[in-house]
Amino acid sequence: MNVFDFWQNEDSTIAPLSEKQLLFIEKLESQSNARFASSSHVTQETSDDSNTEFETLEKFEEWFDNSLHCFESDQNVKYQKLIDYCNECKAILSVIDETLQNLETLDKQYEYSSNKTNSLHNICENILHQQHGLIMAMDAINEKLVYFKEYEHMTKKFSSSSVLILNESLMTTLKRLDECIDFFEKKSNYLESSVYLKNFKHLQSQALSTIKNHVISSIQRSAKQVAPESTEAIAPGDSVFTLFYGKFQAGAARIKSLMTMIEERQNKDETYKKYLRECHDTYFKARELLISPVLSVAINDMVSSHQRSYCSLTRNSSKMLMHICRDEHQLFFQFFTQQSEALDEFLEKLCLNLYDVLRSVVIHIEHLEILSELCIILKYEVIEDVLESSELQSFAHVMSQLLEDTQERLVYRTNIYLQTSIIGYSPAPGDLAYPEKLEMMESIAEYLITSNSSLSRSGSVCSIASASLSDVSLVTNDRSDFSSKFSSSPADIHGMWYPTVRRAIMCLTKLYRSLDKEAFQGLAQEVISGCLDSLEVAKEQISKNKSQTDGCLFFIKHLLVIREQISPFKIECSYREVALDFTRVKSAALNILQNRENIFSLTNNNSLLQFLFEVPGAPQVIDQIIDPQRIVDSKIKTACEQFIAMSADSMLSPLLRFNSLVNSCSKTENICNQHFATAESISKMVKELHACFTEKLSFCRKMMSLYLANSDTENILFKPIRANVVGKIDSFMKFLEMNYKSEDNEKIGIGQLLEMKQAINDV
Repeated sequence: MNVFDFWQNEDSTIAPLSEKQLLFIEKLESQSNARFASSSHVTQETSDDSNTEFETLEKFEEWFDNSLHCFESDQNVKYQKLIDYCNECKAILSVIDETLQNLETLDKQYEYSSNKTNSLHNICENILHQQHGLIMAMDAINEKLVYFKEYEHMTKKFSSSSVLILNESLMTTLKRLDECIDFFEKKSNYLESSVYLKNFKHLQSQALSTIKNHVISSIQRSAKQVAPESTEAIAPGDSVFTLFYGKFQAGAARIKSLMTMIEERQNKDETYKKYLRECHDTYFKARELLISPVLSVAINDMVSSHQRSYCSLTRNSSKMLMHICRDEHQLFFQFFTQQSEALDEFLEKLCLNLYDVLRSVVIHIEHLEILSELCIILKYEVIEDVLESSELQSFAHVMSQLLEDTQERLVYRTNIYLQTSIIGYSPAPGDLAYPEKLEMMESIAEYLITSNSSLSRSGSVCSIASASLSDVSLVTNDRSDFSSKFSSSPADIHGMWYPTVRRAIMCLTKLYRSLDKEAFQGLAQEVISGCLDSLEVAKEQISKNKSQTDGCLFFIKHLLVIREQISPFKIECSYREVALDFTRVKSAALNILQNRENIFSLTNNNSLLQFLFEVPGAPQVIDQIIDPQRIVDSKIKTACEQFIAMSADSMLSPLLRFNSLVNSCSKTENICNQHFATAESISKMVKELHACFTEKLSFCRKMMSLYLANSDTENILFKPIRANVVGKIDSFMKFLEMNYKSEDNEKIGIGQLLEMKQAINDV
């Protein structure tokens, strides 16, 4: 059992081996056994030889030498193999050295060849680069030479203008001409570039002249075909305008295609603008020769057919001209593609025909109503409707000029109307018949109310009373029926207004929609100021003819009417007014006149020196802010204060006379001893005061109701009157308590004073 058996023993396995390990061990074992068998064979042979018997010494030596040689051979086999291996390695090394030398030689040859190849490659690349540069230079030269060579080609093409016009490549030809001209303008340093530039521009002018001549001849031929044979044939009508627009545009398509080429280039070159302008001039001259005579005849026919109907004339003529402007605008774009200032000038020239006629009509109109209506028509029916229309801008511009002229005429006539009919108005006796007019209208209203008149009949009576004021309905409140109108106040009826107030409100109504805001407000201030002046004159005359109460109430009522009527106009014309104040100059001049004796005095009292020191270098400049609304309010306040004081004084006139007598007495005197201040005299005065108070209180309420007829206004106005009267009665009663005994007060009649206070408080 060998060692391997211990490994393979199943009972005592030390370290079991894998199949691969076992196979390897078997291979080692077989090789070891083979080697052992070989050595055994040699040993056996040796042992066999050792048993050989030697007969002689020579055989022994021979045997010994052979055995020694065999032994040495066996020992030197491995060394011999090693030597052989060594020799083989040396041979391999020599081959390797030779190979390395060959490789080194080959590497040097490769490096040499590579350098030669790279050098050749670089040379080829340089040659190719130079070739490419030469090709590009040649192409660039050829590209520039094309413009020089193009001249001969263009010259042949432009040799026949008729062929040029009918040729479909005309647009390409003009584009090429533009490119050539642009090239030579930029390359002015090239040889003979100026010569070629001149030649190409000549060709361009030749082409444009040919196009222009063709367009002009076509337009003139069309105009000649549609032109009337004589002036008698000129008559406005649908057939004439159809001929002027329908037949005239027969050849427009071809002309438009030619003009498009010029219009697209007009911003690049002035030459195109020049030829386009000439074509425009020819077109508009032809159109003017056709349209202007017919338009003039049509306008004159309208003027003759509308003798005094200025509003209808303005409406109809404006509509006709708007129609013509639209047709001309559309016709223009049948021949051309781009908007032109010449078109606006042409349309404006056509519109000026109507402007001249209407302006000559406007400057002779004197009635404010007509001028106002014309302003409204022009402003809202004509101009406002066409502001957003591009084809009617020229028409709108001319009509705006006509509107300004009409407004100027309206302002002028308003100033004349203001001076003659408002400021310079001379009232008739019937205009100042207050309160008779109001009493008459009140009686009529009461009669109609009691008789239950129908609404239609009431309306007819109202129209008779206010027919002249039908135009001011814009700014007055509508009432449901006639009785409600009279229940307010007879003075509220337009016909009962003072003529200057009626005219001023009517004038403002006409001006409100006719003028611009600034112009209206400035003129409205003058109208209101003139109306207020006329009312003050009327107030003074009524106060003189009737009573101050009538004058004040007349003034207050009409001021309230003015304030109510102007409020819808929203007059915001506050403005600064600069004036010169000569008060100090006047005072100093009066002072020097009063002290003439001191003019040449050499003392400090020299009046001339005082004048020089007191008077400033220039009159004082006063800057005032004037507001018509505030002026009206201020006048209402002043008039109401005057009426309040006057009414209170009229109710207590006996008491006021008594107070004046009391104030005239000396303070040291006993008032009770005066003949007018005895208990009997005061009692008599109190009775007179009570009668006067009762009469005047009733009269005051009646007059306020007659003129104002508005409970709120009456209460507002009567409240300070009541306070004034009650205050004076209280003062008188306090005076009696301080100066008279209780039994004297009973004689005087304190109860009547209390009745007066109670009566006025109950109102």
